[in-house]
Amino acid sequence: MVLMDIASRLESLVGRRCVYKEVWCTVLSIEPPTKLRPETLVDEMQAAINQSLFTVHYEGVLIGGSDTGVISGRDISRFDGSY
Repeated sequence: MVLMDIASRLESLVGRRCVYKEVWCTVLSIEPPTKLRPETLVDEMQAAINQSLFTVHYEGVLIGGSDTGVISGRDISRFDGSY
């Protein structure tokens, strides 16, 4: 799979809900990796998620005094639906 296909799949996660440290969030934007680093993961999409930064809106809570934050894709435990 080429990086462009992965970038468009990552972009489709904007607006989706995800779980970060047991808190539901909504993805506002994604900063994808410019180059995928080789990983032992078979799934290139999961590798791209792990290497991306996500700007999210925390639903109903403040973390660090804010209702938004930037988190690593590695810290997201799941997304609503499939990607």
